[in-house]
Amino acid sequence: MSGFFKRLSRLARAEINSLGSKFVSRTEINETDRELQEEIESAASGSKSPSWPSEIREAYAALELPLGSDEKAVKKAYRELLSRYHPDKHQGTPEKLETANEITMRVRESYEKILSFLKNRTTNAS
Repeated sequence: MSGFFKRLSRLARAEINSLGSKFVSRTEINETDRELQEEIESAASGSKSPSWPSEIREAYAALELPLGSDEKAVKKAYRELLSRYHPDKHQGTPEKLETANEITMRVRESYEKILSFLKNRTTNAS
């Protein structure tokens, strides 16, 4: 079960990192920091970075990957997670088997969402 909690903590860390500065309160920032923050935000919004739908962000987090990872990295992470959490490896106890089934389904759904998103993005760019 400790492997489950390690994975859970990695997923939480990935989600927290993806949220970035959304939780920084505007009242906690002094005036010079506020101006600098506004310049950074305006520069970031002016760039041509892709917008990431929340379900894609969650899918990348489920595969423990940074946003924007390419198809090769996605496939590698998918295979590693499936080999680690495949239900056949956890036949000993029903609780572990059920958890492994849930994780495997989540990993598979995330993998399919990301691949679909990447294919649509490359098709739209052409």
